Amino acid sequence: MKKIISLVVFSLVLIGCFATTDETTDIDVIPEKLVLNCNEGLDEYKVRNTSLEFCIDPAWGEVVVEDVPGLVGSLVHVSFTDFEGGIELWYESSDYEPAEGGKNYADIETKGFIMPELQIKEQMMEYLGLGENDLVVKKIDVAAVRAARVIAGGKLSYYVPLAFDNYNLLISADETYALEVDEFAFDTIF
Repeated sequence: MKKIISLVVFSLVLIGCFATTDETTDIDVIPEKLVLNCNEGLDEYKVRNTSLEFCIDPAWGEVVVEDVPGLVGSLVHVSFTDFEGGIELWYESSDYEPAEGGKNYADIETKGFIMPELQIKEQMMEYLGLGENDLVVKKIDVAAVRAARVIAGGKLSYYVPLAFDNYNLLISADETYALEVDEFAFDTIF
């Protein structure tokens, strides 16, 4: 009798395991808000009127935020008073058109860096007007957004298309500051 009951219970469990349903459920995935967490000795900085936040070394001096005039849209330059040749940021609205004599710094919203690294390199060669041996490109994420890490002409730059609020982001410095730039990009959120 125990064997029969055990067999029936086992059969019901087995049937339950393989039972399927035609019902589907929609699951809304809500991305977690990234939280800035600076290492000891670094300060947090949030650029006003944006979602852009990053960690800075107090030795770099004061943060300087400058609007660059254009015909349409917005271009903002962020630099540091005591970090000559060091990290600078440019964030540019996707509709930015420079004034006469001006230029675009991060006009990259059409660059979806989700393709293989070789294709990203080809895109960046065309965008920067450089040859294959003139740059090194690596596909990377900045604050969970696909980006291109580019070394060219003595500069290390992170190009982040549509990083936040229809703004493209360029993080750049002399190549000698590669460690600082990489840490900065890692500690940047939007």
